[in-house]
Amino acid sequence: MVEARRLRAATIESYLRCARRFAEYHGRSPCSMGAAEVRAFVVHLVRERKVAPASFNVYASALKFLYGVTLDRPEAAARIRYMRVPMRLRVVLTRIELAQPLAALGSDKHRAMVMLAYGAGLRVSEVCKLRVEAARFGFASVPRPPQWAGPIASFGPVSN
Repeated sequence: MVEARRLRAATIESYLRCARRFAEYHGRSPCSMGAAEVRAFVVHLVRERKVAPASFNVYASALKFLYGVTLDRPEAAARIRYMRVPMRLRVVLTRIELAQPLAALGSDKHRAMVMLAYGAGLRVSEVCKLRVEAARFGFASVPRPPQWAGPIASFGPVSN
């Protein structure tokens, strides 16, 4: 069932961990529980464990998958709502703040990689997969690696 949905290994592990904690909380198998137990566990997560919204959403997805797909009883987890995850503002460094760490880098190659990553908002894995041949130097853009790029948004900006 899990393989057919092509879930990542980390997702499978998270779902199993959440299902295990749900079963441990009530001390019995999820097969014998229903909507009331799901609701009690969700309330426990919010009020007693005070889990962060993103963590809560992982539990919600795991319970929806457990009851909706694995046990074929979607009504047991149908009333679970996802929590809104607050957006965090990114810290933008000034040129002076950025100059010191850049100066500490040993090679021009590493300095260029860090400047590109910071200016274009790339992840380290994305920088590692970039190829010089793919860059369009006259257009001030850098192609994003294929796994992050959709058919439309395939180029990221380069800062001045």
